[in-house]
Amino acid sequence: MRTTIGIEELESRLDLLIGKPVWAIRYGGGSCLIIDCGDRVPRQEIWQEHGSYEGDRAYQGELTLMISCAWRVEREGVGIVSGTGDLEDETMLSGPRKLVGQTVVGVSVEPFIDLLVAFTGGLRLRLFCDQRTDDLDTEFCYTLFVRAEGAYTVGNNMITLEKARGY
Repeated sequence: MRTTIGIEELESRLDLLIGKPVWAIRYGGGSCLIIDCGDRVPRQEIWQEHGSYEGDRAYQGELTLMISCAWRVEREGVGIVSGTGDLEDETMLSGPRKLVGQTVVGVSVEPFIDLLVAFTGGLRLRLFCDQRTDDLDTEFCYTLFVRAEGAYTVGNNMITLEKARGY
C-alpha cells in the first residue's frame, strides 16, 4: 500500500545513506541508474540482467538508490558526466562508476525535491526531479529502498512510501 509522506520523513530516511559506502553501480535498462550502498544483503537469486554492472551480482544493498531522472556526477562543483537517456552508453556510466568505493558524507533535498548526495573524494551526485505525469506507477524521479522497511519514491511533486514486501 502506497501512502503520501512529508519531506521531513524523506529526509530522515535519506540520512540513512550517510556513512555508507557505495559498492555497486548498475543500470536497470533504459535510463534507470541503480546505486547499492551499505551492507551487502544476499539476493534470493543472482542478478542476471545484461549490461553494465560494477559490484557483486549475488548481493543487493542495505540501501539502494534507484534513479530515473536527469543526474550529474560532479567533483568540486564541476560536472564530470551527466545523463538523462539510455545508460547503455559506457561513457555515460564512467561518472557513476567513480562513486564505487566512496562513502556518503552528506545528503540534502533541494528545491523541487531535487537531491544532492556528497561523497568522500569531493564527488557529488545531483538528481534533477524532472519527471511529470499523471501515472504514479510508471514515472518517478528517484526511489530509496530501505531493506525490510520500504520504498521512498519521489515523483510528480509527491513523496510516497510503499511498505516493504520483501525488498
